[in-house]
Amino acid sequence: MAALLGARLIESIREHFSNAKVYMWTDSKIVLHWIKNNPRRWKTFVQNRATEIQEKTPPEVWNLCPGCENPADKITRGLSFKNLENDQVWWHGPPWLIQQDTSCVSSYDDSDPDPLSIASEERVITLATSAESVEPVLDIQKFSNLHILLRVTAYGLRFVKNLRSEEKTVGHLSTEEFSSAMDYWIKLSQFQCFSNEINCIKCNKCIDKSSKFCGLNPKIDEKGLLRVSSRLVKSSLDVDELNPIILPNDYFSHLIVLNSHLKVLHNGVNETLIQTRAKFWIFRARRFIKSILYGCRFCKKFNAYPETEISAPLPPDRVEKSQPFEVSGIDFAGPLILKDGSKVYIALFTCAVTRGIHLELITILSAECFIQAFRRFISRLGVCKIIYSDNAKIFKRADKELKYLYKLCKDENVSRFIVNNGITWKFIVEGAPWWGGVWERLVRSVKTCLKRILGKSSLIYEELCTVLVEIEAVINSRPITYLYSNANEPVPLPPSHFLTGSKLTVLPSPNTVPKSSKCDLIKRWKHRLLLLDHFWKRFYTEYLLELRS
Repeated sequence: MAALLGARLIESIREHFSNAKVYMWTDSKIVLHWIKNNPRRWKTFVQNRATEIQEKTPPEVWNLCPGCENPADKITRGLSFKNLENDQVWWHGPPWLIQQDTSCVSSYDDSDPDPLSIASEERVITLATSAESVEPVLDIQKFSNLHILLRVTAYGLRFVKNLRSEEKTVGHLSTEEFSSAMDYWIKLSQFQCFSNEINCIKCNKCIDKSSKFCGLNPKIDEKGLLRVSSRLVKSSLDVDELNPIILPNDYFSHLIVLNSHLKVLHNGVNETLIQTRAKFWIFRARRFIKSILYGCRFCKKFNAYPETEISAPLPPDRVEKSQPFEVSGIDFAGPLILKDGSKVYIALFTCAVTRGIHLELITILSAECFIQAFRRFISRLGVCKIIYSDNAKIFKRADKELKYLYKLCKDENVSRFIVNNGITWKFIVEGAPWWGGVWERLVRSVKTCLKRILGKSSLIYEELCTVLVEIEAVINSRPITYLYSNANEPVPLPPSHFLTGSKLTVLPSPNTVPKSSKCDLIKRWKHRLLLLDHFWKRFYTEYLLELRS
């Protein structure tokens, strides 16, 4: 750089002293060697500067001087002011420069052997060939959306095109650029998986019989894409529908399936398959699409099943053998409006073990009416040992009539009647309404039957009593065990089998024996005991085992 600055300075001085003789001095043999030889032998940086020096000054005027006699070294190496004041080289230059005697100056010997000039100059000749690359320009695994992948690829292809042509393409991407990006990834995907088949088709050779292409009659179109040959050539279908593009089960096909899934608004496998088959032929497409849609996070939010709560173990009162209605639950439903405009309520009693029910109609919410209904219940079905009902929290959240029912259950007369009959009244845990599911589910069944039978009609008291008894018979005849399709299998077990020994909705058999002896009655009684024992065995093996899940 110092030699270049000196050459530029000499050029400006020459404008005023055109006839002056010029001498150039440097203390670097390397720089002097660069200047006095052909600049094309050096690398670009040195070549450019040596060429400029030779254009401004002839190489012959350049000479070599010792570094200790070079005034320029005083500044570059650093010099104190005291030494600079007495430095003769800085103020007057080297002695031989004043005396015009340069014999003592080191001279550059052109005759010195130059290894670069003696040795034969070795040149490396590089031959560049173009081959079809199998490696993609982008890591496709980093993309989760087909549109983003094609967009980035299209910008990359545009950049390469702009480097090779003088006309630069700018602005938004065009449809042709998107199509070129799609063709690029299709060709790459096909070449990576079907290279043998593509070579066979290009060379007009037969494809191996073990190949997946057998039966597809593949062909290569004018773009170099591998397509299926269709028999519907004469139809008016689109080119992509007639000859779909063949794709393997790779990640690019994965992105295509996801894009089709988005186009059909996250519909199922069939809709996604139809959308994909409109342009592409993917091997084992249904299985491939099904595996992809299984991982769709958006669909999982809507297709996922809610978490099921783990049920607590059933209490002994629900699973131990007992007489029907020995352990009962009680709940109230209503009010119902009679034809005359008065209100009535339904008292539902259910057996906690056999799941049978008993319905009583109450006209007034009073302790006396409830005691009368309870007396009718125990007179027909036997005295209970334990009765469960809702707690105070549930009654407090209900309307004023159910609040009165809670007071009714706490009434002194009711409590005295319960104690006199040896009955234990228990309330379920506060804040746990699901404990009352043993009767709430049956209340729902009763209300469903009432809505479907009555609708908006109003009945008189006697008609409503008849309807409730019929509903009670239907619910007590419902199966609580598995209903077999084979006629040789046992009939399903209803709660009425524990109450009467048969379904309440079945007509009695006409073949009755008019008279029975003592022996016949004993046999019949034993038969009923065996039948009841059989019912309990089925209750444990079929009903209780179903409650495990």
